[in-house]
Amino acid sequence: MMSKDEVFYPAIFHHQEDGAFTVKVPDLKGAVTYGDDMMTAFHSAQDVIGGYLFSEKHYPEPTDVAEIPLIPGDQLVIVPLDLNEYRSREQQTKKVKVTVTIPEGLRDEAENGTLCYRMC
Repeated sequence: MMSKDEVFYPAIFHHQEDGAFTVKVPDLKGAVTYGDDMMTAFHSAQDVIGGYLFSEKHYPEPTDVAEIPLIPGDQLVIVPLDLNEYRSREQQTKKVKVTVTIPEGLRDEAENGTLCYRMC
């Protein structure tokens, strides 16, 4: 049984002449990505879906695959994603700015090279 935050969307993989793939997720307006090969394109598709839905509370329903028009050479791929896992991974690598207040003397020592400070 899938949880509310386990989603899947159909994605159109278009194989380009140079071997790369362009990927479009029709249910997510503007969600387009690419990859140098099929596997990279698949992971990029998961990333674009995760980025699109990262802070959303309600997700668009996936379109029935029979309703998605394809042109010759396109492949329809169902892309699954666990958004809880995606959010957890993104928050572990998310960069944040931290402002710390320290005594002026410590700052001066650090600027003179006699002291090194870092967050532990």
